[in-house]
This record gives sequence, C-alpha cells and structure tokens, in this order.
Amino acid sequence: MYSILESCALNDIEPFAYVQDALQRLPNLLFATNEKIDELLPSNWKPTAVKIYSATGIRESTNVA
Repeated sequence: MYSILESCALNDIEPFAYVQDALQRLPNLLFATNEKIDELLPSNWKPTAVKIYSATGIRESTNVA
C-alpha cells in the first residue's frame, strides 16, 4: 500500500481517487491483456469520467479530487 501511495505522489495523483477508481475497474479486467492491466499503474492511470447529478443538471467530470 505504501508503494502505491508513493507512486501516486510521484505522479501527482490524489491517492484516494486512484485507489477507488482502480478497485472499481479491477473486476472488469479478469481476462484482460497485460496492456489493459498496465493502464491501472499510477504512471499510466487516467481517471474515468463520471456523471455528477445536481439540482442544476447533469455534468461530466473526472473522479479526481
């Protein structure tokens, strides 16, 4: 866990957002190729877009704090 947090710090990534996103993606990567799994490394990670629902409407954002 410490190495993940340090890798996030080195790559200027908010650790909670990274871990949350990576854990949500893992079940979908059961039979994925190595290249697809490598996308979850902190050095390669790109946050997924999420829809934010509010009283003023729906907007798309990333899950980065």
